Amino acid sequence: MMIEELDDPTGAGGLEKGSWDIDRMCTALDPLAIADAAAMSISIAQELETWVRSTALPVRQEQIMPAAILAAFIAPWLPSDQCSLFAQAILWTALIDVFVDDLKSESDRAVEACLQDCRSVISIKNADPTHSLSLALSTIHERFLNQPAGPSLYSFFQSATDSFLSGQSFERRAARALTGGAELPTIQEYLKQGARSIGMHFVTAVLWSTIESADASPAATSLGDALDDAALAVRLANDLAGHDRETVEGSVNALALGLQPDHVAHLLSQCAHRCVEKLNNFPPAGHLLTLALERQLLCYLRIYQRIDASH
Repeated sequence: MMIEELDDPTGAGGLEKGSWDIDRMCTALDPLAIADAAAMSISIAQELETWVRSTALPVRQEQIMPAAILAAFIAPWLPSDQCSLFAQAILWTALIDVFVDDLKSESDRAVEACLQDCRSVISIKNADPTHSLSLALSTIHERFLNQPAGPSLYSFFQSATDSFLSGQSFERRAARALTGGAELPTIQEYLKQGARSIGMHFVTAVLWSTIESADASPAATSLGDALDDAALAVRLANDLAGHDRETVEGSVNALALGLQPDHVAHLLSQCAHRCVEKLNNFPPAGHLLTLALERQLLCYLRIYQRIDASH
């Protein structure tokens, strides 16, 4: 499916929260494929629950199933063990985001210590994680290295993880500036860091690691620009869908920094179309990598078109 086939992927003039045009619902869904993905989702959710207990992650029960559903429906070709790894990556990025966004319960020092502990997990051999979130990352890290393309994509994974954590640190500082009346970042800096903090590079690295490919590393490098466009598109969709909530919470987003919804939707559409165009022009040898990225992009945009799915 190409981006053009989505009915109004940007939600003209902005993503309308809760909008659902029955006449435009997609009915061309194979019931057996749905059943397979649903069954996989249930299995993955059970595995996530075990993982959450083993790492003492601060998870609400209702956060588990969405991660399982996304993993199963985005990558239906994956066997259960690899799909659960992808789901872990999705859930972990969401939990980091919630943790960093909590300006009231968590001190800046505690947040930065946790993020630094996470950095140590991927940069220091035999690191000893001290936080449940860094412990969870260490289990993802270990499983990543055992995936078919894990070793060849390890540098990419390290860079993606560090980029995500740096983006989260930026968002924390920006939120403090917003609530404290200090100088805010420029929109250019926000878009650069926001594309990192959304977590697309991290979860994509984990998903790509499961794909057996002799040229996974050069292919991932070649797809870097497409991934950047996808990440920014998802960030902007997130901002449009969650603006009302984030205004109450004191979080920074593109609209809080002065962009109008129409402008954000236009930028989102440009990024999404650029990404898909680049994927369509990619050599067939990297087909599964491009398919994995395109399915992520379309699923996330569609979900943010319908609901504020961040928290």
